[in-house]
Amino acid sequence: MNTGMIHRINLAGSLLAVSFLIPTTMRGQAPQQPGQIQETAAPNLKSEDTALWLSLGSTLLPVAAGAVMIAASDSEGSLGTAGAILASSGIYFGPAVGYWYGGASGRGWMGTGIRVGTGLVAGLAIVAICGDDNCDIWNDDGGATAGASLVALAATGVILGSAIYDLAKVKSHVRKANEAKLRDSGASLSVLPIVSPANGGTAGLVAQVRF
Repeated sequence: MNTGMIHRINLAGSLLAVSFLIPTTMRGQAPQQPGQIQETAAPNLKSEDTALWLSLGSTLLPVAAGAVMIAASDSEGSLGTAGAILASSGIYFGPAVGYWYGGASGRGWMGTGIRVGTGLVAGLAIVAICGDDNCDIWNDDGGATAGASLVALAATGVILGSAIYDLAKVKSHVRKANEAKLRDSGASLSVLPIVSPANGGTAGLVAQVRF
């Protein structure tokens, strides 16, 4: 029996192929099937650029369409109300779409919660400040309207700031999610029989390690 060993290492991306030619049989005999073969499938990694474009499109397109609807509506028309709802949905939920796609759904929901929660709290505060009066928060004429206007401006700043921040950070969070998938997948091992033409056809094993 030939007791020599031949090895070859190939590194490509996240696949490390290590070929160990460990003779297992006499020349001319078929190689034995290895006792155990284990392999873990490569993780499903998401594109950072796709995540960014999904977030941008889901934010900007509804906002633009809503603005057009508001501009085309009457002062008390239903078209303007629908446009305001559409634009608000783009601000509240749009930036999170790339996170949901990229495997960082928890971070996406957190940003959405910040924006929606801020809007709800601000709305309740404005109602409490104005009471039964019909406050025009964008036209400061003193009294309750001034306080409601400050609340509305502060809430708008927080909501827009959160949306912009999520758009700016979506790629980095998707990258972290991909790295976590790679870590969780661990190293996988494949062991397969092989017959080398060297030495007249020596039987052995090939090991592939994916990390």
